[in-house]
Amino acid sequence: MRTWSLMYGLSQLVSGVASCFIAARIYNQEELRRSAVHFIFFFFFFYSWLWSFFRGVFFLDTFLSGTSLGYKPGDDNNYDGVLGLLDVAQSSDMTSPLLSCTTVLGDTALLACSLWILSMTAELSRLARTNMDRGPTGEHETSRRYCKWIHAIIALFLVCEAGYIIYHKGFNDRSYRILISGNMLQAITLVYVIYILTMLKCTGRNYETIDGSIVLSPVYKRIRSIMLVYITFSFQYQVISLILLYSHFNVHLPTMLIGVSRLLFNNSGTALSIVMGCSQECFFRSFHRYVPDEYVEAFNLSDPALVMTNAAAGYSPPMVNPVFVFTDIESSTLLWNLEDGAIMSRANEVHEEIIRGLLIQFRVYMINTAEDAFQL
Repeated sequence: MRTWSLMYGLSQLVSGVASCFIAARIYNQEELRRSAVHFIFFFFFFYSWLWSFFRGVFFLDTFLSGTSLGYKPGDDNNYDGVLGLLDVAQSSDMTSPLLSCTTVLGDTALLACSLWILSMTAELSRLARTNMDRGPTGEHETSRRYCKWIHAIIALFLVCEAGYIIYHKGFNDRSYRILISGNMLQAITLVYVIYILTMLKCTGRNYETIDGSIVLSPVYKRIRSIMLVYITFSFQYQVISLILLYSHFNVHLPTMLIGVSRLLFNNSGTALSIVMGCSQECFFRSFHRYVPDEYVEAFNLSDPALVMTNAAAGYSPPMVNPVFVFTDIESSTLLWNLEDGAIMSRANEVHEEIIRGLLIQFRVYMINTAEDAFQL
């Protein structure tokens, strides 16, 4: 069906526009020169834009030419265009210079995206564990090291695939080996992402102290949101691709399942652009009608991360008979004299309930006292 090629092409071009916008925005930020994480973000979106552009050109050219690469008369497992680029592996011959060129460049850009995702996951997980960067010099050296080695791998892959295509004068039915290598790297990336999320959660690195309150780590939340989106939009496509490629397309899968998984994968750049590039202000202005009122009210009053976290957790100050505690000795003495100390006794109970509620997730904690102050 040419309809699948059209939908694939349009979704890839939309994803390319979103990725290009975020890459340009990061490029104009000063943090790009000082932070390895921002450096990795920029190159990920840059190659995501290239991948989306070349794939979009491939699908639109397929749609306009009316060709169906995967169609073989008399084959029971014909998918008639729904496979997208996997059609190349099922095709017996694809000698079009434009399609061959866009396929090679798209494969290379997709490999680069997987490599930068690996680097991004490693850097963000390190930040979650240490809560500090390497300093300006260390961050710059790390960025240079990533840039050198990743681009060396990209160049090697480009030369190998281009040489293969030139030697065979186009793609043929043995091209699945190239596609498998790219899909295997993406599968490894997905496994690594899942491992990092599990490791951070199991070691307690998903919490940290902000303004005296123990909340979910902002870095961990950033990692989780990015990686969950990446997994959601990529996992099912990678599984389906590996099944079809390793079985040499002898396994028949529902056409709609393949098409929807491919569309989700095509829009991964758009989804990641929204998650990684849109601010809270932009989100609440655009979708305030669809967000619970407590989130909107918390953001309108004050937008620090702690306020948003408390709104998500359901924390709110007491509305009836609030208790105020003063730490200086004179005020504390006066309060203890009121109602035979009932007010201060209740204040102590509330204080202990709060402390226990916040620290129950940890096995051990210690309280140090100094005059009228205490430190956890």
